[in-house]
Amino acid sequence: MKEYPFGLHDNPFRLTPDTEYFFPSEEHKIALKILEYAFSSDEPFTVIVGDVGVGKTITLRKALKEIPENKEIALILTSNLSPDEILEAIVTDLGLNKEDCKSKEDFLKKIQEYVTSLAEKDKSLIVIIDEAQNLSLETLEQLRLLSNIELEKKKLLQIVLLGQNELGKKIKRLKQLKQRITISEYLGFLKKSEVPEYINFRLSKAGKGDVIITRYAMRYVARLSHGIPRLINSIMGRALLLAYSNGKNIISYNVVRQAAKTLSIKNTPKWWYFLLAAVILIFIVLFLFDEKIVGIVSELIKQK
Repeated sequence: MKEYPFGLHDNPFRLTPDTEYFFPSEEHKIALKILEYAFSSDEPFTVIVGDVGVGKTITLRKALKEIPENKEIALILTSNLSPDEILEAIVTDLGLNKEDCKSKEDFLKKIQEYVTSLAEKDKSLIVIIDEAQNLSLETLEQLRLLSNIELEKKKLLQIVLLGQNELGKKIKRLKQLKQRITISEYLGFLKKSEVPEYINFRLSKAGKGDVIITRYAMRYVARLSHGIPRLINSIMGRALLLAYSNGKNIISYNVVRQAAKTLSIKNTPKWWYFLLAAVILIFIVLFLFDEKIVGIVSELIKQK
């Protein structure tokens, strides 16, 4: 068995989306429930959008563990595909023979025949595409057309798209596709108060060990990461390594600062800090140099 430092039996902050380490934050619980509902229903299109590193993939993998028995899945992880290639990818993932498919129409026919055979068994197909922001407008339109496969009263094929914010922008440009989307959710960051909970949760899953993380270190990780799980993992993983290399089991503010520095992660103030500073500066300039304001203030002082 591989040994880990600090008495841990696993690496608690690895970047791979392991469902054992799925942290049920408020945002992630909502996204998970939405995916579970989509999988159990016949909704034609479901879209989950979120920034880089917020946990879309791990949420998807968690939801896939609860797939109903009457659903078949085609999971597409390579999304930079043309309209023809996306159809071929679906056929390939389903394990269908594609040797006789020479054109887009052949692939469409193959998929239609397959979902029709599923319908005879009272089943349907869910096509899931991760990193869907890489899909071109033409490929998204092809997926819309693919979703037309249906019986008179039942959808035979559902499509679930997960991607970064660019996906939402692309969908807005395709009015017909936008009208088809019945379920849509934005997966946000962890709250500042959830970051220590997230860190302790992952440590606990890995056996806890004898690692001690100071309150100031926790707060600094929250500030540096802005609540993005992938960034938290990167910072904490490096901090554990630095502490271990120094023969210490305490993750302090300075250790986190050093970890962030080696990762080139800077504590950049949010835009509204700059806005607030600009407003204050403008007010000071007006107050000092506007004669009318100075006169008014002088009169008020005299009256008192």
